[in-house]
Amino acid sequence: MKRFAYKRKNGIYTMTDVWKVRRGKKNEPREWKDIKFFSTHKRIENRKELIFVNTKPNPHFRYKKLDDIGSHKGHDETLTHELCIEILSEISVMTFKIGNDSYKIYVSDCEIEYKIETSNALYFVDLFLKFDKSEPEWLVTKWNGIVAVEVYVTHKTGEVKRKDLFDSGIPVIEIDVSKKFYIDETREISEEDINEKKSFISKYYEKEIFAKLLANPSSKEYLTMIDKLKKQIYILQKQNGEQNSELQQKNKMINKLKLDYMDLNNRIIHKDNELSIIREQNERLKKTFWYKLFKKIYD
Repeated sequence: MKRFAYKRKNGIYTMTDVWKVRRGKKNEPREWKDIKFFSTHKRIENRKELIFVNTKPNPHFRYKKLDDIGSHKGHDETLTHELCIEILSEISVMTFKIGNDSYKIYVSDCEIEYKIETSNALYFVDLFLKFDKSEPEWLVTKWNGIVAVEVYVTHKTGEVKRKDLFDSGIPVIEIDVSKKFYIDETREISEEDINEKKSFISKYYEKEIFAKLLANPSSKEYLTMIDKLKKQIYILQKQNGEQNSELQQKNKMINKLKLDYMDLNNRIIHKDNELSIIREQNERLKKTFWYKLFKKIYD
């Protein structure tokens, strides 16, 4: 079951939902009679025709062709799941809070129910994002500017799917939808109810999205960059070690020169003391009788 769709009128596609369609068919049946509905895929070639079903307590869309049910994920998804995907697909800057880390992604392209074919199987992911800017900056290179986002309400992402996507170089983020976002589908839901719920959920997701990182592959470019950085770090560490060794040798030389200087200075002081003593002795000698006598004889 689906509640959101594109309506096509006169070749123009506009987004709508089952509540608007129900109101339109009730109030303007002629106006809505020939309008066709299609799945919410971004690319027109991927859209499949839907049929509006006015069931109780709540209407829904279903695929017109039964074959299309198997070719697209989520034909039996909950309204909570579908609404969260719809909200997320409209956010241009997503901030994922994963553990203690924060990743900000500037979305350049977003596809819902995106088909990924690996060597082992065919998978659909709730959202497939492309981005050319991120915080931190290196995330664009590491993830090759792509990430698959799975929204968990009733079914977690399977281990085989996670591993296959990882092996295919596709990172996977899983959003565990908070229970306060859940919608009770056992009662009748009005258009006002859904708008209020959408506004409530959007307020949280536009600020921060709590999630888990299920697959964290690294692109070849990123691995090459890391390898290059490691080599640069090794060279710098080696140069730093050599410079430290040279510095230690110079410090030893400086310390030796300091000791030599102190020794020489002590010798100079000692010689100065000896010279002072000799001078004093000489002065005393000059005052003696024998000095004066000899001085008179030789003069």
